[in-house]
Order: sequence, then structure tokens, then C-alpha cells
Amino acid sequence: MEDTRNLLLNDIDNRNNENSMVNFLERFLEIVFYEKERTSFRQKVLIRQILFTGFEALPLVSFIALIIGTGIIHFGYNFFQQIGSTEWIYELLVVFLIRDIGPIIISVILLGRSGGAISTEIGIMKSHGEIDYLKTLGISPISYIVIPRVYGMFLSALFLMTFFVAVGVIGGYLVSSYMRPLDFSVFLKYFSEYLTLLDLFIMIFKVGVGGLMISLICCYHGLQVSNDITDIPKNNIKAVGQAITGLVFLNGLVTTLHYLGAGNASL
Repeated sequence: MEDTRNLLLNDIDNRNNENSMVNFLERFLEIVFYEKERTSFRQKVLIRQILFTGFEALPLVSFIALIIGTGIIHFGYNFFQQIGSTEWIYELLVVFLIRDIGPIIISVILLGRSGGAISTEIGIMKSHGEIDYLKTLGISPISYIVIPRVYGMFLSALFLMTFFVAVGVIGGYLVSSYMRPLDFSVFLKYFSEYLTLLDLFIMIFKVGVGGLMISLICCYHGLQVSNDITDIPKNNIKAVGQAITGLVFLNGLVTTLHYLGAGNASL
């Protein structure tokens, strides 16, 4: 039974010699839905990916979130107080930290820190013949290499986004209140009034789909490396370029649809 399963997985991996992105996604989905018990799933690879992509990025994410949160709360409060509209600061927090800017920042961090690393690592494995060796052992490269990295990137994206919002809002408030006292209960009350479930859904959708997109594109181009090691930087450039294009399209489309819907609702 196990031999039959391995043969099927290898057949899926070797199918469609065109090696297009569509065929890669088809093989990925087939293996994800076929492996009910995830016996070929490597938890160590998943944990290592989460540690590198998620936890090791916390200092950078914390710094950026703290700077943005402090800037919006402190300087925004002073500005809007002069025009008598201090409540607008909460809308800015939602827009910058949660709905529009935050997911882009997290996606760029994921791409810059982990996307290129994934493509390079898989490309080196491919050029050294390690991918072919896995196939001879009856191990699906997509199951062993791609799936743990995709899952790890997806989970890390959600974790970093949550941490980014928490540090930006709470950390920004603490730093700002040190310079200018501001009642925390009042701050949370108004912030919760401006934050909607739709904003949270858009945030999760953008960062979740962005994480999946980055990992899949980078894994795909890593697997396209030939035995020539000089293909690695070329494929890295392709992976980063396509990932950036995809992220711009994703965030631009979702943001446009949101504001169009909000504009129609207000009419």
C-alpha cells in the first residue's frame, strides 16, 4: 500500500513536463488533498520554517510597528486636536496598521527575509541533485519540501500580522502616553468603534493570501533551477519580481473593491 502511494506521488511530481506554474499548483493541490494522513509531511521542516520566518522576524516587525504606532498616535493626536477632530486618529490606526498598510509591510518583510531564502535553498538542493535523490527514495519533493514551507509561511504571516497590530496599537499608545497623557480606556473605546469585522477580514485575507503567494512562487522557481548553479540568482530575481507583482495586484484589487463598496454604501 505504501509503495503504491509513493508511486502515485512520484507520478504526480513527474506529470506534465511543461513545468508551468499551473501544473505546479495542480500537483501541489493534488498532494495536499490526497495525503489524508500527512505521512510524508515533515514537521521539523515546518517548525524550522516558522522559527526562521516568524520568530526571528519579531525584532524587525516590533521596531516598524512601534515607529508607525507612535507616530500616528502622538503626532496625529496633536494635529487633529488643533482642528477639533481627534477621533480621526483611530481611523488612521485602522488604515495604517490593520487594513491597508500593515499587510503590505508584513508581506514585504516575508518576501525580503524568507522568500529569497526559500528559492535559494530549494535551488541549491535542485542543482546538487537532492531533489532527484528524494524521488528515487519514493519521497514526493512537493510533500517534503514545498508543503512545510508553504504552511510555515502562511502561519508566520498571520502570527506576524497579529503581533504587528498589537505592538503598533499598545506599544504606540504606551510611548505616546509617556510624552502626552492619554486615557487608555477612552483610547480603546474609540479604537474599537472604528475597527470593524470587515477590516479584520481584509487584513487576514491580504496577509494570508500574500503569504501563500510568496511561498508558492518562490518554491516553484527554486524547483525550476537546473544543474547549473548560476540559475539560482536568475530564478531568485524571477521569484521576487513575480511575488511583488502579485502582492501589488492583490492589495490594490482588495483595497479598490473595499473603497468602491464603501462609496456605494454611502450613496
